[in-house]
Amino acid sequence: MASFGFNTGEYDPNAGFEVLPAGDYIAMLVEADIKTNSKNTGQFINCKWLITEGEFANRNIFDAVNITHQNTMAEKLGRQRLSAIAHAIGIPDAQDTDQLLQKPCVLTLGIKKDKEYGDKNIIKHFAAYQFGMQQPASPGSYQQTAVPTMPPQGMQQQPPAQPQINQAPIQQPAAQPQQQPMNIGGPNGQPVFNTPSSEQAAKIAV
Repeated sequence: MASFGFNTGEYDPNAGFEVLPAGDYIAMLVEADIKTNSKNTGQFINCKWLITEGEFANRNIFDAVNITHQNTMAEKLGRQRLSAIAHAIGIPDAQDTDQLLQKPCVLTLGIKKDKEYGDKNIIKHFAAYQFGMQQPASPGSYQQTAVPTMPPQGMQQQPPAQPQINQAPIQQPAAQPQQQPMNIGGPNGQPVFNTPSSEQAAKIAV
C-alpha cells in the first residue's frame, strides 16, 4: 500500500473541466501526435493546446486534425485546417509536427452543444500572434494602445476663426496667415490576420 500524501476530498473533482467562454485566447501547441483513427480509415494529428495567458492560463484545449482519410472531403478539410495552424504560427511550409510546437498563436474558441456527452469547446479559427498582445479580462478582444486617427478622406481640420477687431478708419488690419490642416497621426491599432474558418473540419469524425 502506498500513501498519496494528501486527502482527495479536499479537491474539487470538477475543477478544470468547465467549458471556457467563447472568444479569443493566446495559446501554443504542446503536443502533436499522429495516430490512426478508430475505423482505420485514415490518420489524424492529436493536438493538445495550452492557454498561456489570462484567467484561464494553463487550461488545455484538445483538437484532432485529419491528414489522410478515405473520405476525400474530410482529408481536404483536415489539411486546410493544418495549413491554417501552420500559417498562424508563422511556418506556412511546415513539414512535421515538431515544427508546430511551442509557438504562440490566437485561438478563437466556440462552444459545441452536446446533450449526450455535455458541451465542449471547439477551435473555430486560428490567427497570428502579434507581439505585445495581452489576454483580455473578458475573452474576445485584445488590449491595444490607442493612437490618434487621420481625419476621413475629404475632411480636414479647419483653422480656428480669427476674432474680428474694430479698427480706426485710417488703419488697415494686418493680414492673418492661413493655418494649414494638421496631420495628427496614423491608423488606429494593428491589423489582425485571421485565417479561414475551420469549424466545418471540426465536425468531421476521425
